[in-house]
Amino acid sequence: MFYQKDIDTFLIGDVNLDGKEDTAFVTSPLYKIGNAIDTIEGCKDDTCLTIIHFNFDSTILFHNGALGCQSVFSVEDLNLDGIKEISLIPNWFTSCWQGLFVYSLKDKK
Repeated sequence: MFYQKDIDTFLIGDVNLDGKEDTAFVTSPLYKIGNAIDTIEGCKDDTCLTIIHFNFDSTILFHNGALGCQSVFSVEDLNLDGIKEISLIPNWFTSCWQGLFVYSLKDKK
């Protein structure tokens, strides 16, 4: 058994409406790889916190209960604050835990 952490990048559209494509950088939690090929056994110490940074802003998103992200993308400005919202579909090692999450980047939170 060994541990692994993934870092992925996603082009997410023009989130801050400055005319430039923005990027999300996703760091998965440290997770356990089992003895069988491609067998994920869970997060180290049961801490499954995925961290998401952006190229255009110092905001950091923390998403608990995920093994990284399957997809990260922007959606329209749902709360009309002048910046698009961020959506993500998390990865999880038990395929039944799937969802769509939407975050607002208001006030760097």
